[in-house]
Amino acid sequence: MEDILLSKMPSLQNTLKKNAKTIFIVVIILFVFITLLTSRLTANRQKIPRANENVTGILGIQGEEGQIYNKAIESRVNNVSNNLEQFQNQLDALQKQNQALTDQNKLLNAELRHINDRVDKKMNENLNEAMNKIETKISNIIPTRQVSAPSTPQSERLQIISFPQKKQEQTSYSQKELYLPAGSFVKGTLLSGVFAPENKSNPLPVVFSVDQAFNGPAGSKIPLKGMLGIGKAQADINSSRAVIQVVRLAYVFPDGKVWEKNVNGWVCGPDDILGVKGKIIQQTGRALAGAFTSGFLSGASQALSQAQTSTQQTISGTLETNVTGNTTKYGLYSGLASAAGNLSNYYSGMLNQIITAIKIRAGTPIQIVMEKGVSIESGNDYNNHGYSYHQ
Repeated sequence: MEDILLSKMPSLQNTLKKNAKTIFIVVIILFVFITLLTSRLTANRQKIPRANENVTGILGIQGEEGQIYNKAIESRVNNVSNNLEQFQNQLDALQKQNQALTDQNKLLNAELRHINDRVDKKMNENLNEAMNKIETKISNIIPTRQVSAPSTPQSERLQIISFPQKKQEQTSYSQKELYLPAGSFVKGTLLSGVFAPENKSNPLPVVFSVDQAFNGPAGSKIPLKGMLGIGKAQADINSSRAVIQVVRLAYVFPDGKVWEKNVNGWVCGPDDILGVKGKIIQQTGRALAGAFTSGFLSGASQALSQAQTSTQQTISGTLETNVTGNTTKYGLYSGLASAAGNLSNYYSGMLNQIITAIKIRAGTPIQIVMEKGVSIESGNDYNNHGYSYHQ
């Protein structure tokens, strides 16, 4: 085959050389035709736009991407519209249920009112029936007087009969004396303060006043307001209270007669407990400090004075002390030891005399209680002065 082609090559070359002009013209015509055809097809394509190229999305995005956004947004809008419609339907259903509940509540209220009316009516009937029975029994028990029938019917069905009560006359214990029974009590006030000592063998006196009438048995009143009393106070360190014993009472009657007598009673504080609450007073601090200091000086001075001496045993076996040191120092220390010893003895005696006390101020409210009864005589008619026992 190759040999054949090679053998024909010279003839073809010669032919092409002869018709070169014609071939050139034919090629130019073909080129022009192809160019015109291509431009025609391009113009047709530009006249027919694509459907996707002219679509512009809500967000300003053109093409297929804009179309995708448009479809997504439309889907969301449709979902929101459907949700709103569902909510509206649910709201309508709730309103219907609320209306149904309101109607049912009205029915229940009407039924309750009807039941209350029936209950009230029934209770009134039962009450009237019970009252009729009670009235019948009372009329059978209590005798009634025969009275003429009234011209008009009376509304009262019960007749009340009043029985006269015996008037209780006010009585006095005696026209010539008052009696203050045991256990009578009254409010009072301390007129004098006191340092109640702990030493029970040496109580201190206090003065108090009676501010009201005495409260006696069975609610009686013994009018002795303004009475004065004397008490003896001693300290109870454990409870921090001053125990006051009432030993004497005195009173002046309106006619000028004076009465006073030894009595037996006790005093309670504002808390109604035996004794009056007070403050513990102890003055031992200074004496203790003085005793300690003087004792220390006495011992130290004695030790320093002994440092200036020496002790030797004699032939007879006794001990002999000689001053072998500075005699001035020995004398000074010995004198100081003696003075400090005397000062220590002074403070020791002071400690023995100091007694712990309870301080009670004047004006403290108290409660006076009588342990034994006492007669109060004046020789006058107490009723004329308003002195009487009453309940």
